[in-house]
Amino acid sequence: GHDRKLYAAALARLPPNGAVIRWLKRTEMARMGTTDFPADVTGALEKTIEFSRSQPVGFADERIAAAFGSLIGAITSFSHELDRWTFAAQPLQFRPMAEPPSRTPRLPDPPDSADASMAEEAVVLARRHRDLLSAYDKFIRTAHARGIDADR
Repeated sequence: GHDRKLYAAALARLPPNGAVIRWLKRTEMARMGTTDFPADVTGALEKTIEFSRSQPVGFADERIAAAFGSLIGAITSFSHELDRWTFAAQPLQFRPMAEPPSRTPRLPDPPDSADASMAEEAVVLARRHRDLLSAYDKFIRTAHARGIDADR
């Protein structure tokens, strides 16, 4: 029925054994650099959010609707945090390598706040990443328990 088709369509960009979910499950956010995120991963997440917005009618089954809502919320939070983390990293990427020698003595620079904010955002990103994976797993488990996954 309707829920089964919607479930298949909802997972079209994030199939359980697909490249995007496999990459998300095996990647440690703490070790990531801002250029390490594959475009297909961010693209699939964005397209899944767009898909959820484009549906005039959601899931009829309340539990699946709630699990899907949680998943979309988790993807949205992760994507926003990824943007914030990337933005926090920008000042680190554009620092001068070496400053020209100066004749006037300079005060030492204040402790670098860019490093601190980058570290804070990385912690939040790791948390959002875990939230996304647990919401994804819950959506899959709920669909299976309710009998609407495609395997039946």
